[in-house]
Amino acid sequence: MHFPAGQMRRGYWGRAVEVERGYLADGDLYASFYRAESAKRAILLLPAFGEERRSTHRYLCHLARTLARNGCDVLHIDLAGTGDSFGDLREISLADWQADAARAWELLVSSSAADLQVAMGLRLGANLALELPAARKILISPLLTGGALVSELIRRRLIKEMAGAGQASTSERELRRAWAAGEPVDLDGIWVSGELARGLEGLSLEQQLAAHGEGSITAVVLAAKATRAWTGLGDHLRVECVRERPIWGRLDYYAAPTLTAKLVELLEEGA
Repeated sequence: MHFPAGQMRRGYWGRAVEVERGYLADGDLYASFYRAESAKRAILLLPAFGEERRSTHRYLCHLARTLARNGCDVLHIDLAGTGDSFGDLREISLADWQADAARAWELLVSSSAADLQVAMGLRLGANLALELPAARKILISPLLTGGALVSELIRRRLIKEMAGAGQASTSERELRRAWAAGEPVDLDGIWVSGELARGLEGLSLEQQLAAHGEGSITAVVLAAKATRAWTGLGDHLRVECVRERPIWGRLDYYAAPTLTAKLVELLEEGA
């Protein structure tokens, strides 16, 4: 992986997993590269956003190590304005993150000697992975609509204000009015620009599949069975259900062993 000299840190995590961390040579994105001894697959792992990122970051690091132990190189990035990557969330748009994913994908493809490159993401990261030109895409509980995520972020802010002061200092209508005026909004410590809000509101998994439905696409859904919302998305989407508790929106860390085992199983298909 291409890290600038002096910006990369190398370490080892358990048997056969070398980890390099630093800023990618082609920009200001912070990344961790988990290198397997003899990689059969190379994976770009894209994170969730907002509170969902906070509660799943540790799991994705655990997942990357597990996949590396099972013969996969894994590039795990922080999107611009999040984690240790440069950027101001008050100025970030969805298009910026789409560009981040595309640049990281190009770097992975050019750097990897693995037989197959796979785009994988969690929640919003899964929607970003879907748009990449990958022969194999694994989407972990992608957002059916980005608008639902925006509504959840707003709800969290208003509930927290009501719990602390007895009433909210603003309303959803006022927050949306600020976005319409081009102003960023602080949603419980997470800044969302007007551009990002509009981009998320316009995000639809169904429309994404229509535009980027090439290759092998698997959605791994944390549910006992697939609902019509998933089965109605078309025959080109394979849906795998996993009896597992959601790993986002939690205060405690949950290792999600059944989910991890399913992802390892999917990656070993056709190996």
